[in-house]
Amino acid sequence: MGRLMKTELDRFEREKVEDFKSAVETFLESAVEAQKELIELWETFLMQLDAEEDEHAFYKPPVEPAARASSETGISGETATESQAAAVATAEEEDE
Repeated sequence: MGRLMKTELDRFEREKVEDFKSAVETFLESAVEAQKELIELWETFLMQLDAEEDEHAFYKPPVEPAARASSETGISGETATESQAAAVATAEEEDE
């Protein structure tokens, strides 16, 4: 019985090592694939940044809030929303 137990333990050890090697290999292969996909994403993003100078760029940087606020303010000092509201009110008065 002792010899059979030793044989089974040796077999178990060999199989355990083989299974572990296989699991590590599978993990590393999937990690390499994930890194390749990540590289592709970064390369695409870099191309979009390089194309920023082109008018057909994929990536447009966000507009600064201060720049947006100043562009919405008209000469009279009222905002674009106020101007639109006044235009709607004027149009409604003309319809009456």
